[in-house]
Amino acid sequence: MCYPHPSIIRRSVLYFALFLSVTLRCTGQSADLEPFLGALLSVDPGIRGTAFYSLLAPYRKDREIDSAVAFLLRSHPADADQVKVTLIKALELANAYKEEMESKGVQLDEAFSDYWPDLIWAVGSLRNPGAAKGLIGGLGTGGMAANYIADIFPYAVDALIQKLEEPDHQFRGLAFNYRSAALSVLGLCMTRVQVADSHPDAVAKIREALLHQLASPDPSVRSWAASGLAPFRADPIVKEKLETLALSDPGISPIARSGVSPFVVRNAAATVLETSAATGFYVIRTSSAGECRVQRGDALPIGERLIGPFEASGNAQHQMCTHLDESATDGMLCWRTAPANACR
Repeated sequence: MCYPHPSIIRRSVLYFALFLSVTLRCTGQSADLEPFLGALLSVDPGIRGTAFYSLLAPYRKDREIDSAVAFLLRSHPADADQVKVTLIKALELANAYKEEMESKGVQLDEAFSDYWPDLIWAVGSLRNPGAAKGLIGGLGTGGMAANYIADIFPYAVDALIQKLEEPDHQFRGLAFNYRSAALSVLGLCMTRVQVADSHPDAVAKIREALLHQLASPDPSVRSWAASGLAPFRADPIVKEKLETLALSDPGISPIARSGVSPFVVRNAAATVLETSAATGFYVIRTSSAGECRVQRGDALPIGERLIGPFEASGNAQHQMCTHLDESATDGMLCWRTAPANACR
């Protein structure tokens, strides 16, 4: 696909921004969403970015992107499905543009570098299975995209496993891949314990994929695969393979750290074998009130285990605070926390 010259993009973005501002002044917050949604699918990446921020502007104020999206959907219930579908398509277009620029060795500009992660944030907050393809395109961007992919478990499992088999990509002569990122997300999927219990077939796929990657020639990949096998540590086959890795894997970390063994795969395998899920921390949710709190695995739970376990209570609290539903409608999210100020 060919893209316009940057000067043309700048002019078209300015014209479109002027049009949007006039539309908002004339009609207020109840403006028809169609111009914004149409522009979000423009062939011009600059227009798409302007449309995205203009669409959310009346609903943001001091809100974060995810809260603004939720407010937008509540304000336009009749258009909610169309908004969701359009945001998902916009992310797929942004991913395609990013991949094309990388294949050409072109550095992404600042505007796109802001827009793309914000769009991932918006789409991820929908927790929509149809967003699996778009969110997979955000692999390697950090914890936010990883958590959102895990939240749509099991719908992204097959795509994550496919990432493990992809050849390396090239950018300006340098090779890179998403195998470690995909493995880390597969491990994170297993922390969605309530959902995992309902999808044994997907859990079995994750187990097989992680075991297969223990034979990777890349120590980083073997390390992430070993860590991801934590939920399966009681499995005799998994335990045997982890014990072998902990004793003899030759993989060395390229970064030396004082007081830490350089054998990264041995460290990962040993940590899994030595750690008990009972001492980890979970997000516990009471189904009747939708109230969440953080509890250790060896404490008597006051509700159902929603997410976990995590080695640190702070990690579990972060999960709790990023899974709040202000509308109190999603039965897989927290409607409130205990204590009430846990996320302030």
